[in-house]
Amino acid sequence: MISKGKRKGWSQQKKLYSTAAVGMDKDNNVLFIHSPSPYSTHDFINILLSLPIDIDSAMYLEGGPEATLYISPKDIHTKSEGRYGTLFGENFGDLSTLTLPNVIGIVKLK
Repeated sequence: MISKGKRKGWSQQKKLYSTAAVGMDKDNNVLFIHSPSPYSTHDFINILLSLPIDIDSAMYLEGGPEATLYISPKDIHTKSEGRYGTLFGENFGDLSTLTLPNVIGIVKLK
């Protein structure tokens, strides 16, 4: 999606999806990125590049209803589920029963 602060690929498409991505800013902070709102990947890249976060790289992980972000440090639990839509209307049903195709787990070493 993004390499060295510049767009890589992803021509405009009509279909709109939620997006999950992982990236890094220019200070080498890892960014876990999720948009539950559906955008074309082309437009989502433009949104990322317009943010004041000095994004340097981003890799597409998943799109559509499977694009989910779940964060659970200590007693805080946050879950953001993906959605999908089309240019002419959205479909936002209950997607919580879908199987996640990819999972990244991070545990702090003791």
